[in-house]
Amino acid sequence: MANMRPTKKKDLPKAQNLLSQPEIEARFTKRRLTLKSACQKYGNVSALWGMRAIVRLPRFPPVVNVSVSYCPIPKTSSTTWKDIFAKIRGKMKRLKIPGVIPPSKTPDVRFVFVREPYSRLLSAYVDKLFSPHGMIWNTTGRDVIKNFRPNASSKSLECGHDVTFPEFIKYVISMEESGEDYNRHFVLSHKFCALCDYHYDYIGHLETIQEDMPYILKAIQSPVTYSQTFDSVTIQKNTRMSLNRMKDAVSRCIDVHEACIRLWKKWQIRGIIHTSQPFPLTREHTRDITPEDFAKAALSAVARSGEVMERRGQKGEAAREAYSGVDMADRDKLQRLLAVDCHMFGFDPRPPHVFPVTPHTSHTHFSYFDLYQ
Repeated sequence: MANMRPTKKKDLPKAQNLLSQPEIEARFTKRRLTLKSACQKYGNVSALWGMRAIVRLPRFPPVVNVSVSYCPIPKTSSTTWKDIFAKIRGKMKRLKIPGVIPPSKTPDVRFVFVREPYSRLLSAYVDKLFSPHGMIWNTTGRDVIKNFRPNASSKSLECGHDVTFPEFIKYVISMEESGEDYNRHFVLSHKFCALCDYHYDYIGHLETIQEDMPYILKAIQSPVTYSQTFDSVTIQKNTRMSLNRMKDAVSRCIDVHEACIRLWKKWQIRGIIHTSQPFPLTREHTRDITPEDFAKAALSAVARSGEVMERRGQKGEAAREAYSGVDMADRDKLQRLLAVDCHMFGFDPRPPHVFPVTPHTSHTHFSYFDLYQ
């Protein structure tokens, strides 16, 4: 969740953006043309999937004088955007207005955010399968292990708690090739928001959110702004949600100690905690730990982790490690499935973190996914 406050003119200087306003405008124009070209090539591959959760902000003087439509795609900053909309409306809750926008009620501004497709899949895996999440373990996790792990243990079949990234990729490939419905967090981005049916004024990229989000907020005359200072909020929210989930299916499959280790690894994968900061707690210490105390331990590690720039490369390192475990045949299949996403949004279909020139080797012997390394 982002830090939000009332917007003032001094909050919107050129220095807030890494690029100038004309450069950002030109990039948005290029993205619209890229999407148009892909739609002409592939036809209407987009669907209405996700339109049920569309967030609408009609004209609401004096709060905002522009009618806005935002279509959320999971794992592309959708929670942050919904929180911003809620803040604009003066309500501390997410807005969900069902239904597709009638053509006769075209908003003044329509926008969507996307993300590099391979990184989005890894993020979804880390957030929903690697991290403690009993509900998804009990459904998707069990399904993955049943179908893609020969000779699985009875505990794994019952719990779905230990899905590996290569198994997850096999599952995504299978579900996409079969056309079956599955958890929306894992569905490919081009299947959301009827992207070829509606004109989107702005196509933001998570990779350039520090430039795209302030620009769009200014375009919609937002009274709140955005600053990317959310490590503390992220840790507190993740800790509270995950440790509270120990009351559900998670507690049948892992103990609190392992749940805490998984969260620690998640924050290292995201570049919040530096890899030089080992998990500091023993099993005895975590037995009765509160979410507040665990969050304090994590925030202490963040304070010792140095500048953000020093941690930024950890996401790429984690992606290289994760995809190095996926066999090349599956990576090639995944490339074919992600071709539409890559073409629609202008991403490299064979990024180096997935298809390196030389095989991946770790220079630090650190593993992002080995819980007890």
